[in-house]
Amino acid sequence: PQGWQGVVRVGKNGEAYALIHTFYGELPEYIEIELPKDCPGAMADVYSDNEVDVTVKNGVLRLKTSEAMKAVAVLLK
Repeated sequence: PQGWQGVVRVGKNGEAYALIHTFYGELPEYIEIELPKDCPGAMADVYSDNEVDVTVKNGVLRLKTSEAMKAVAVLLK
C-alpha cells in the first residue's frame, strides 16, 4: 500500500480510539481526521514507537507525518 489509512472507533463506554498507519509513497505534511459528533475530544494517551506530534482541536485529530511505515494510536476520553 501507499499513502496512509486511518480509523476512529467510538465505544459504548464513552471512550474512543483513532488508529493511523502510514505507508510508503507521498504523504501530506499533516493527516487530518474529522472526529464523529459522538466522539470524545480529549486525548488520554498516545501510542507509537517514538514521540509524535498529534493534537485534537475543533473536532479534528491532526497528526504531523514524520516518516513512512508508522503506526499511531490515540485514546480519546
